[in-house]
Amino acid sequence: MCEQLAKCGGIVICGGDTENYIAEIVHTPIGKVIQRQFKKGVPVAGSLPEPL
Repeated sequence: MCEQLAKCGGIVICGGDTENYIAEIVHTPIGKVIQRQFKKGVPVAGSLPEPL
């Protein structure tokens, strides 16, 4: 999944419990890819629990 996210022109995160998102995604390799993409200017939409 990380390779696919790294190629995306936009990322949408939707649904679910914010606490689960924090525990399962934010501090993982997937979360790091999302952060890198955001810093490169790729739009990231959805409910983000903390600044990237």
